[in-house]
Amino acid sequence: MADGSLLQRKIIVIEGQGEDAEEKEIDRLDYQGEFLFQDDRLSKIITEEGYVSPSETNKKKLIYYYVVSDHLGHSRVVLDEKENVVQTTSYYPYGLPITDLSSETKYNYLYPVK
Repeated sequence: MADGSLLQRKIIVIEGQGEDAEEKEIDRLDYQGEFLFQDDRLSKIITEEGYVSPSETNKKKLIYYYVVSDHLGHSRVVLDEKENVVQTTSYYPYGLPITDLSSETKYNYLYPVK
């Protein structure tokens, strides 16, 4: 948010039953502006061209990912900084992704919000 407030999404499971039931947090995603933190670690920085994410092998190195959109603003292809295709997404006319023609989703902001 513009005022610096933090939005948060938690995934909690309940283990046990009855009085012995206990809540356990298994995943947490914090949103602060364009920064996304997963379990208190920087996961992504959203940019106008795509996003920046820490390398899986070297957390100090950032990798840039670029999103190629169609004329409607739908994300079709995600490229890394070396122009390798990371993800492709095809859509039905009403906006639902065609899973048989699309790769595994790594970038979750596929459909434009207007």
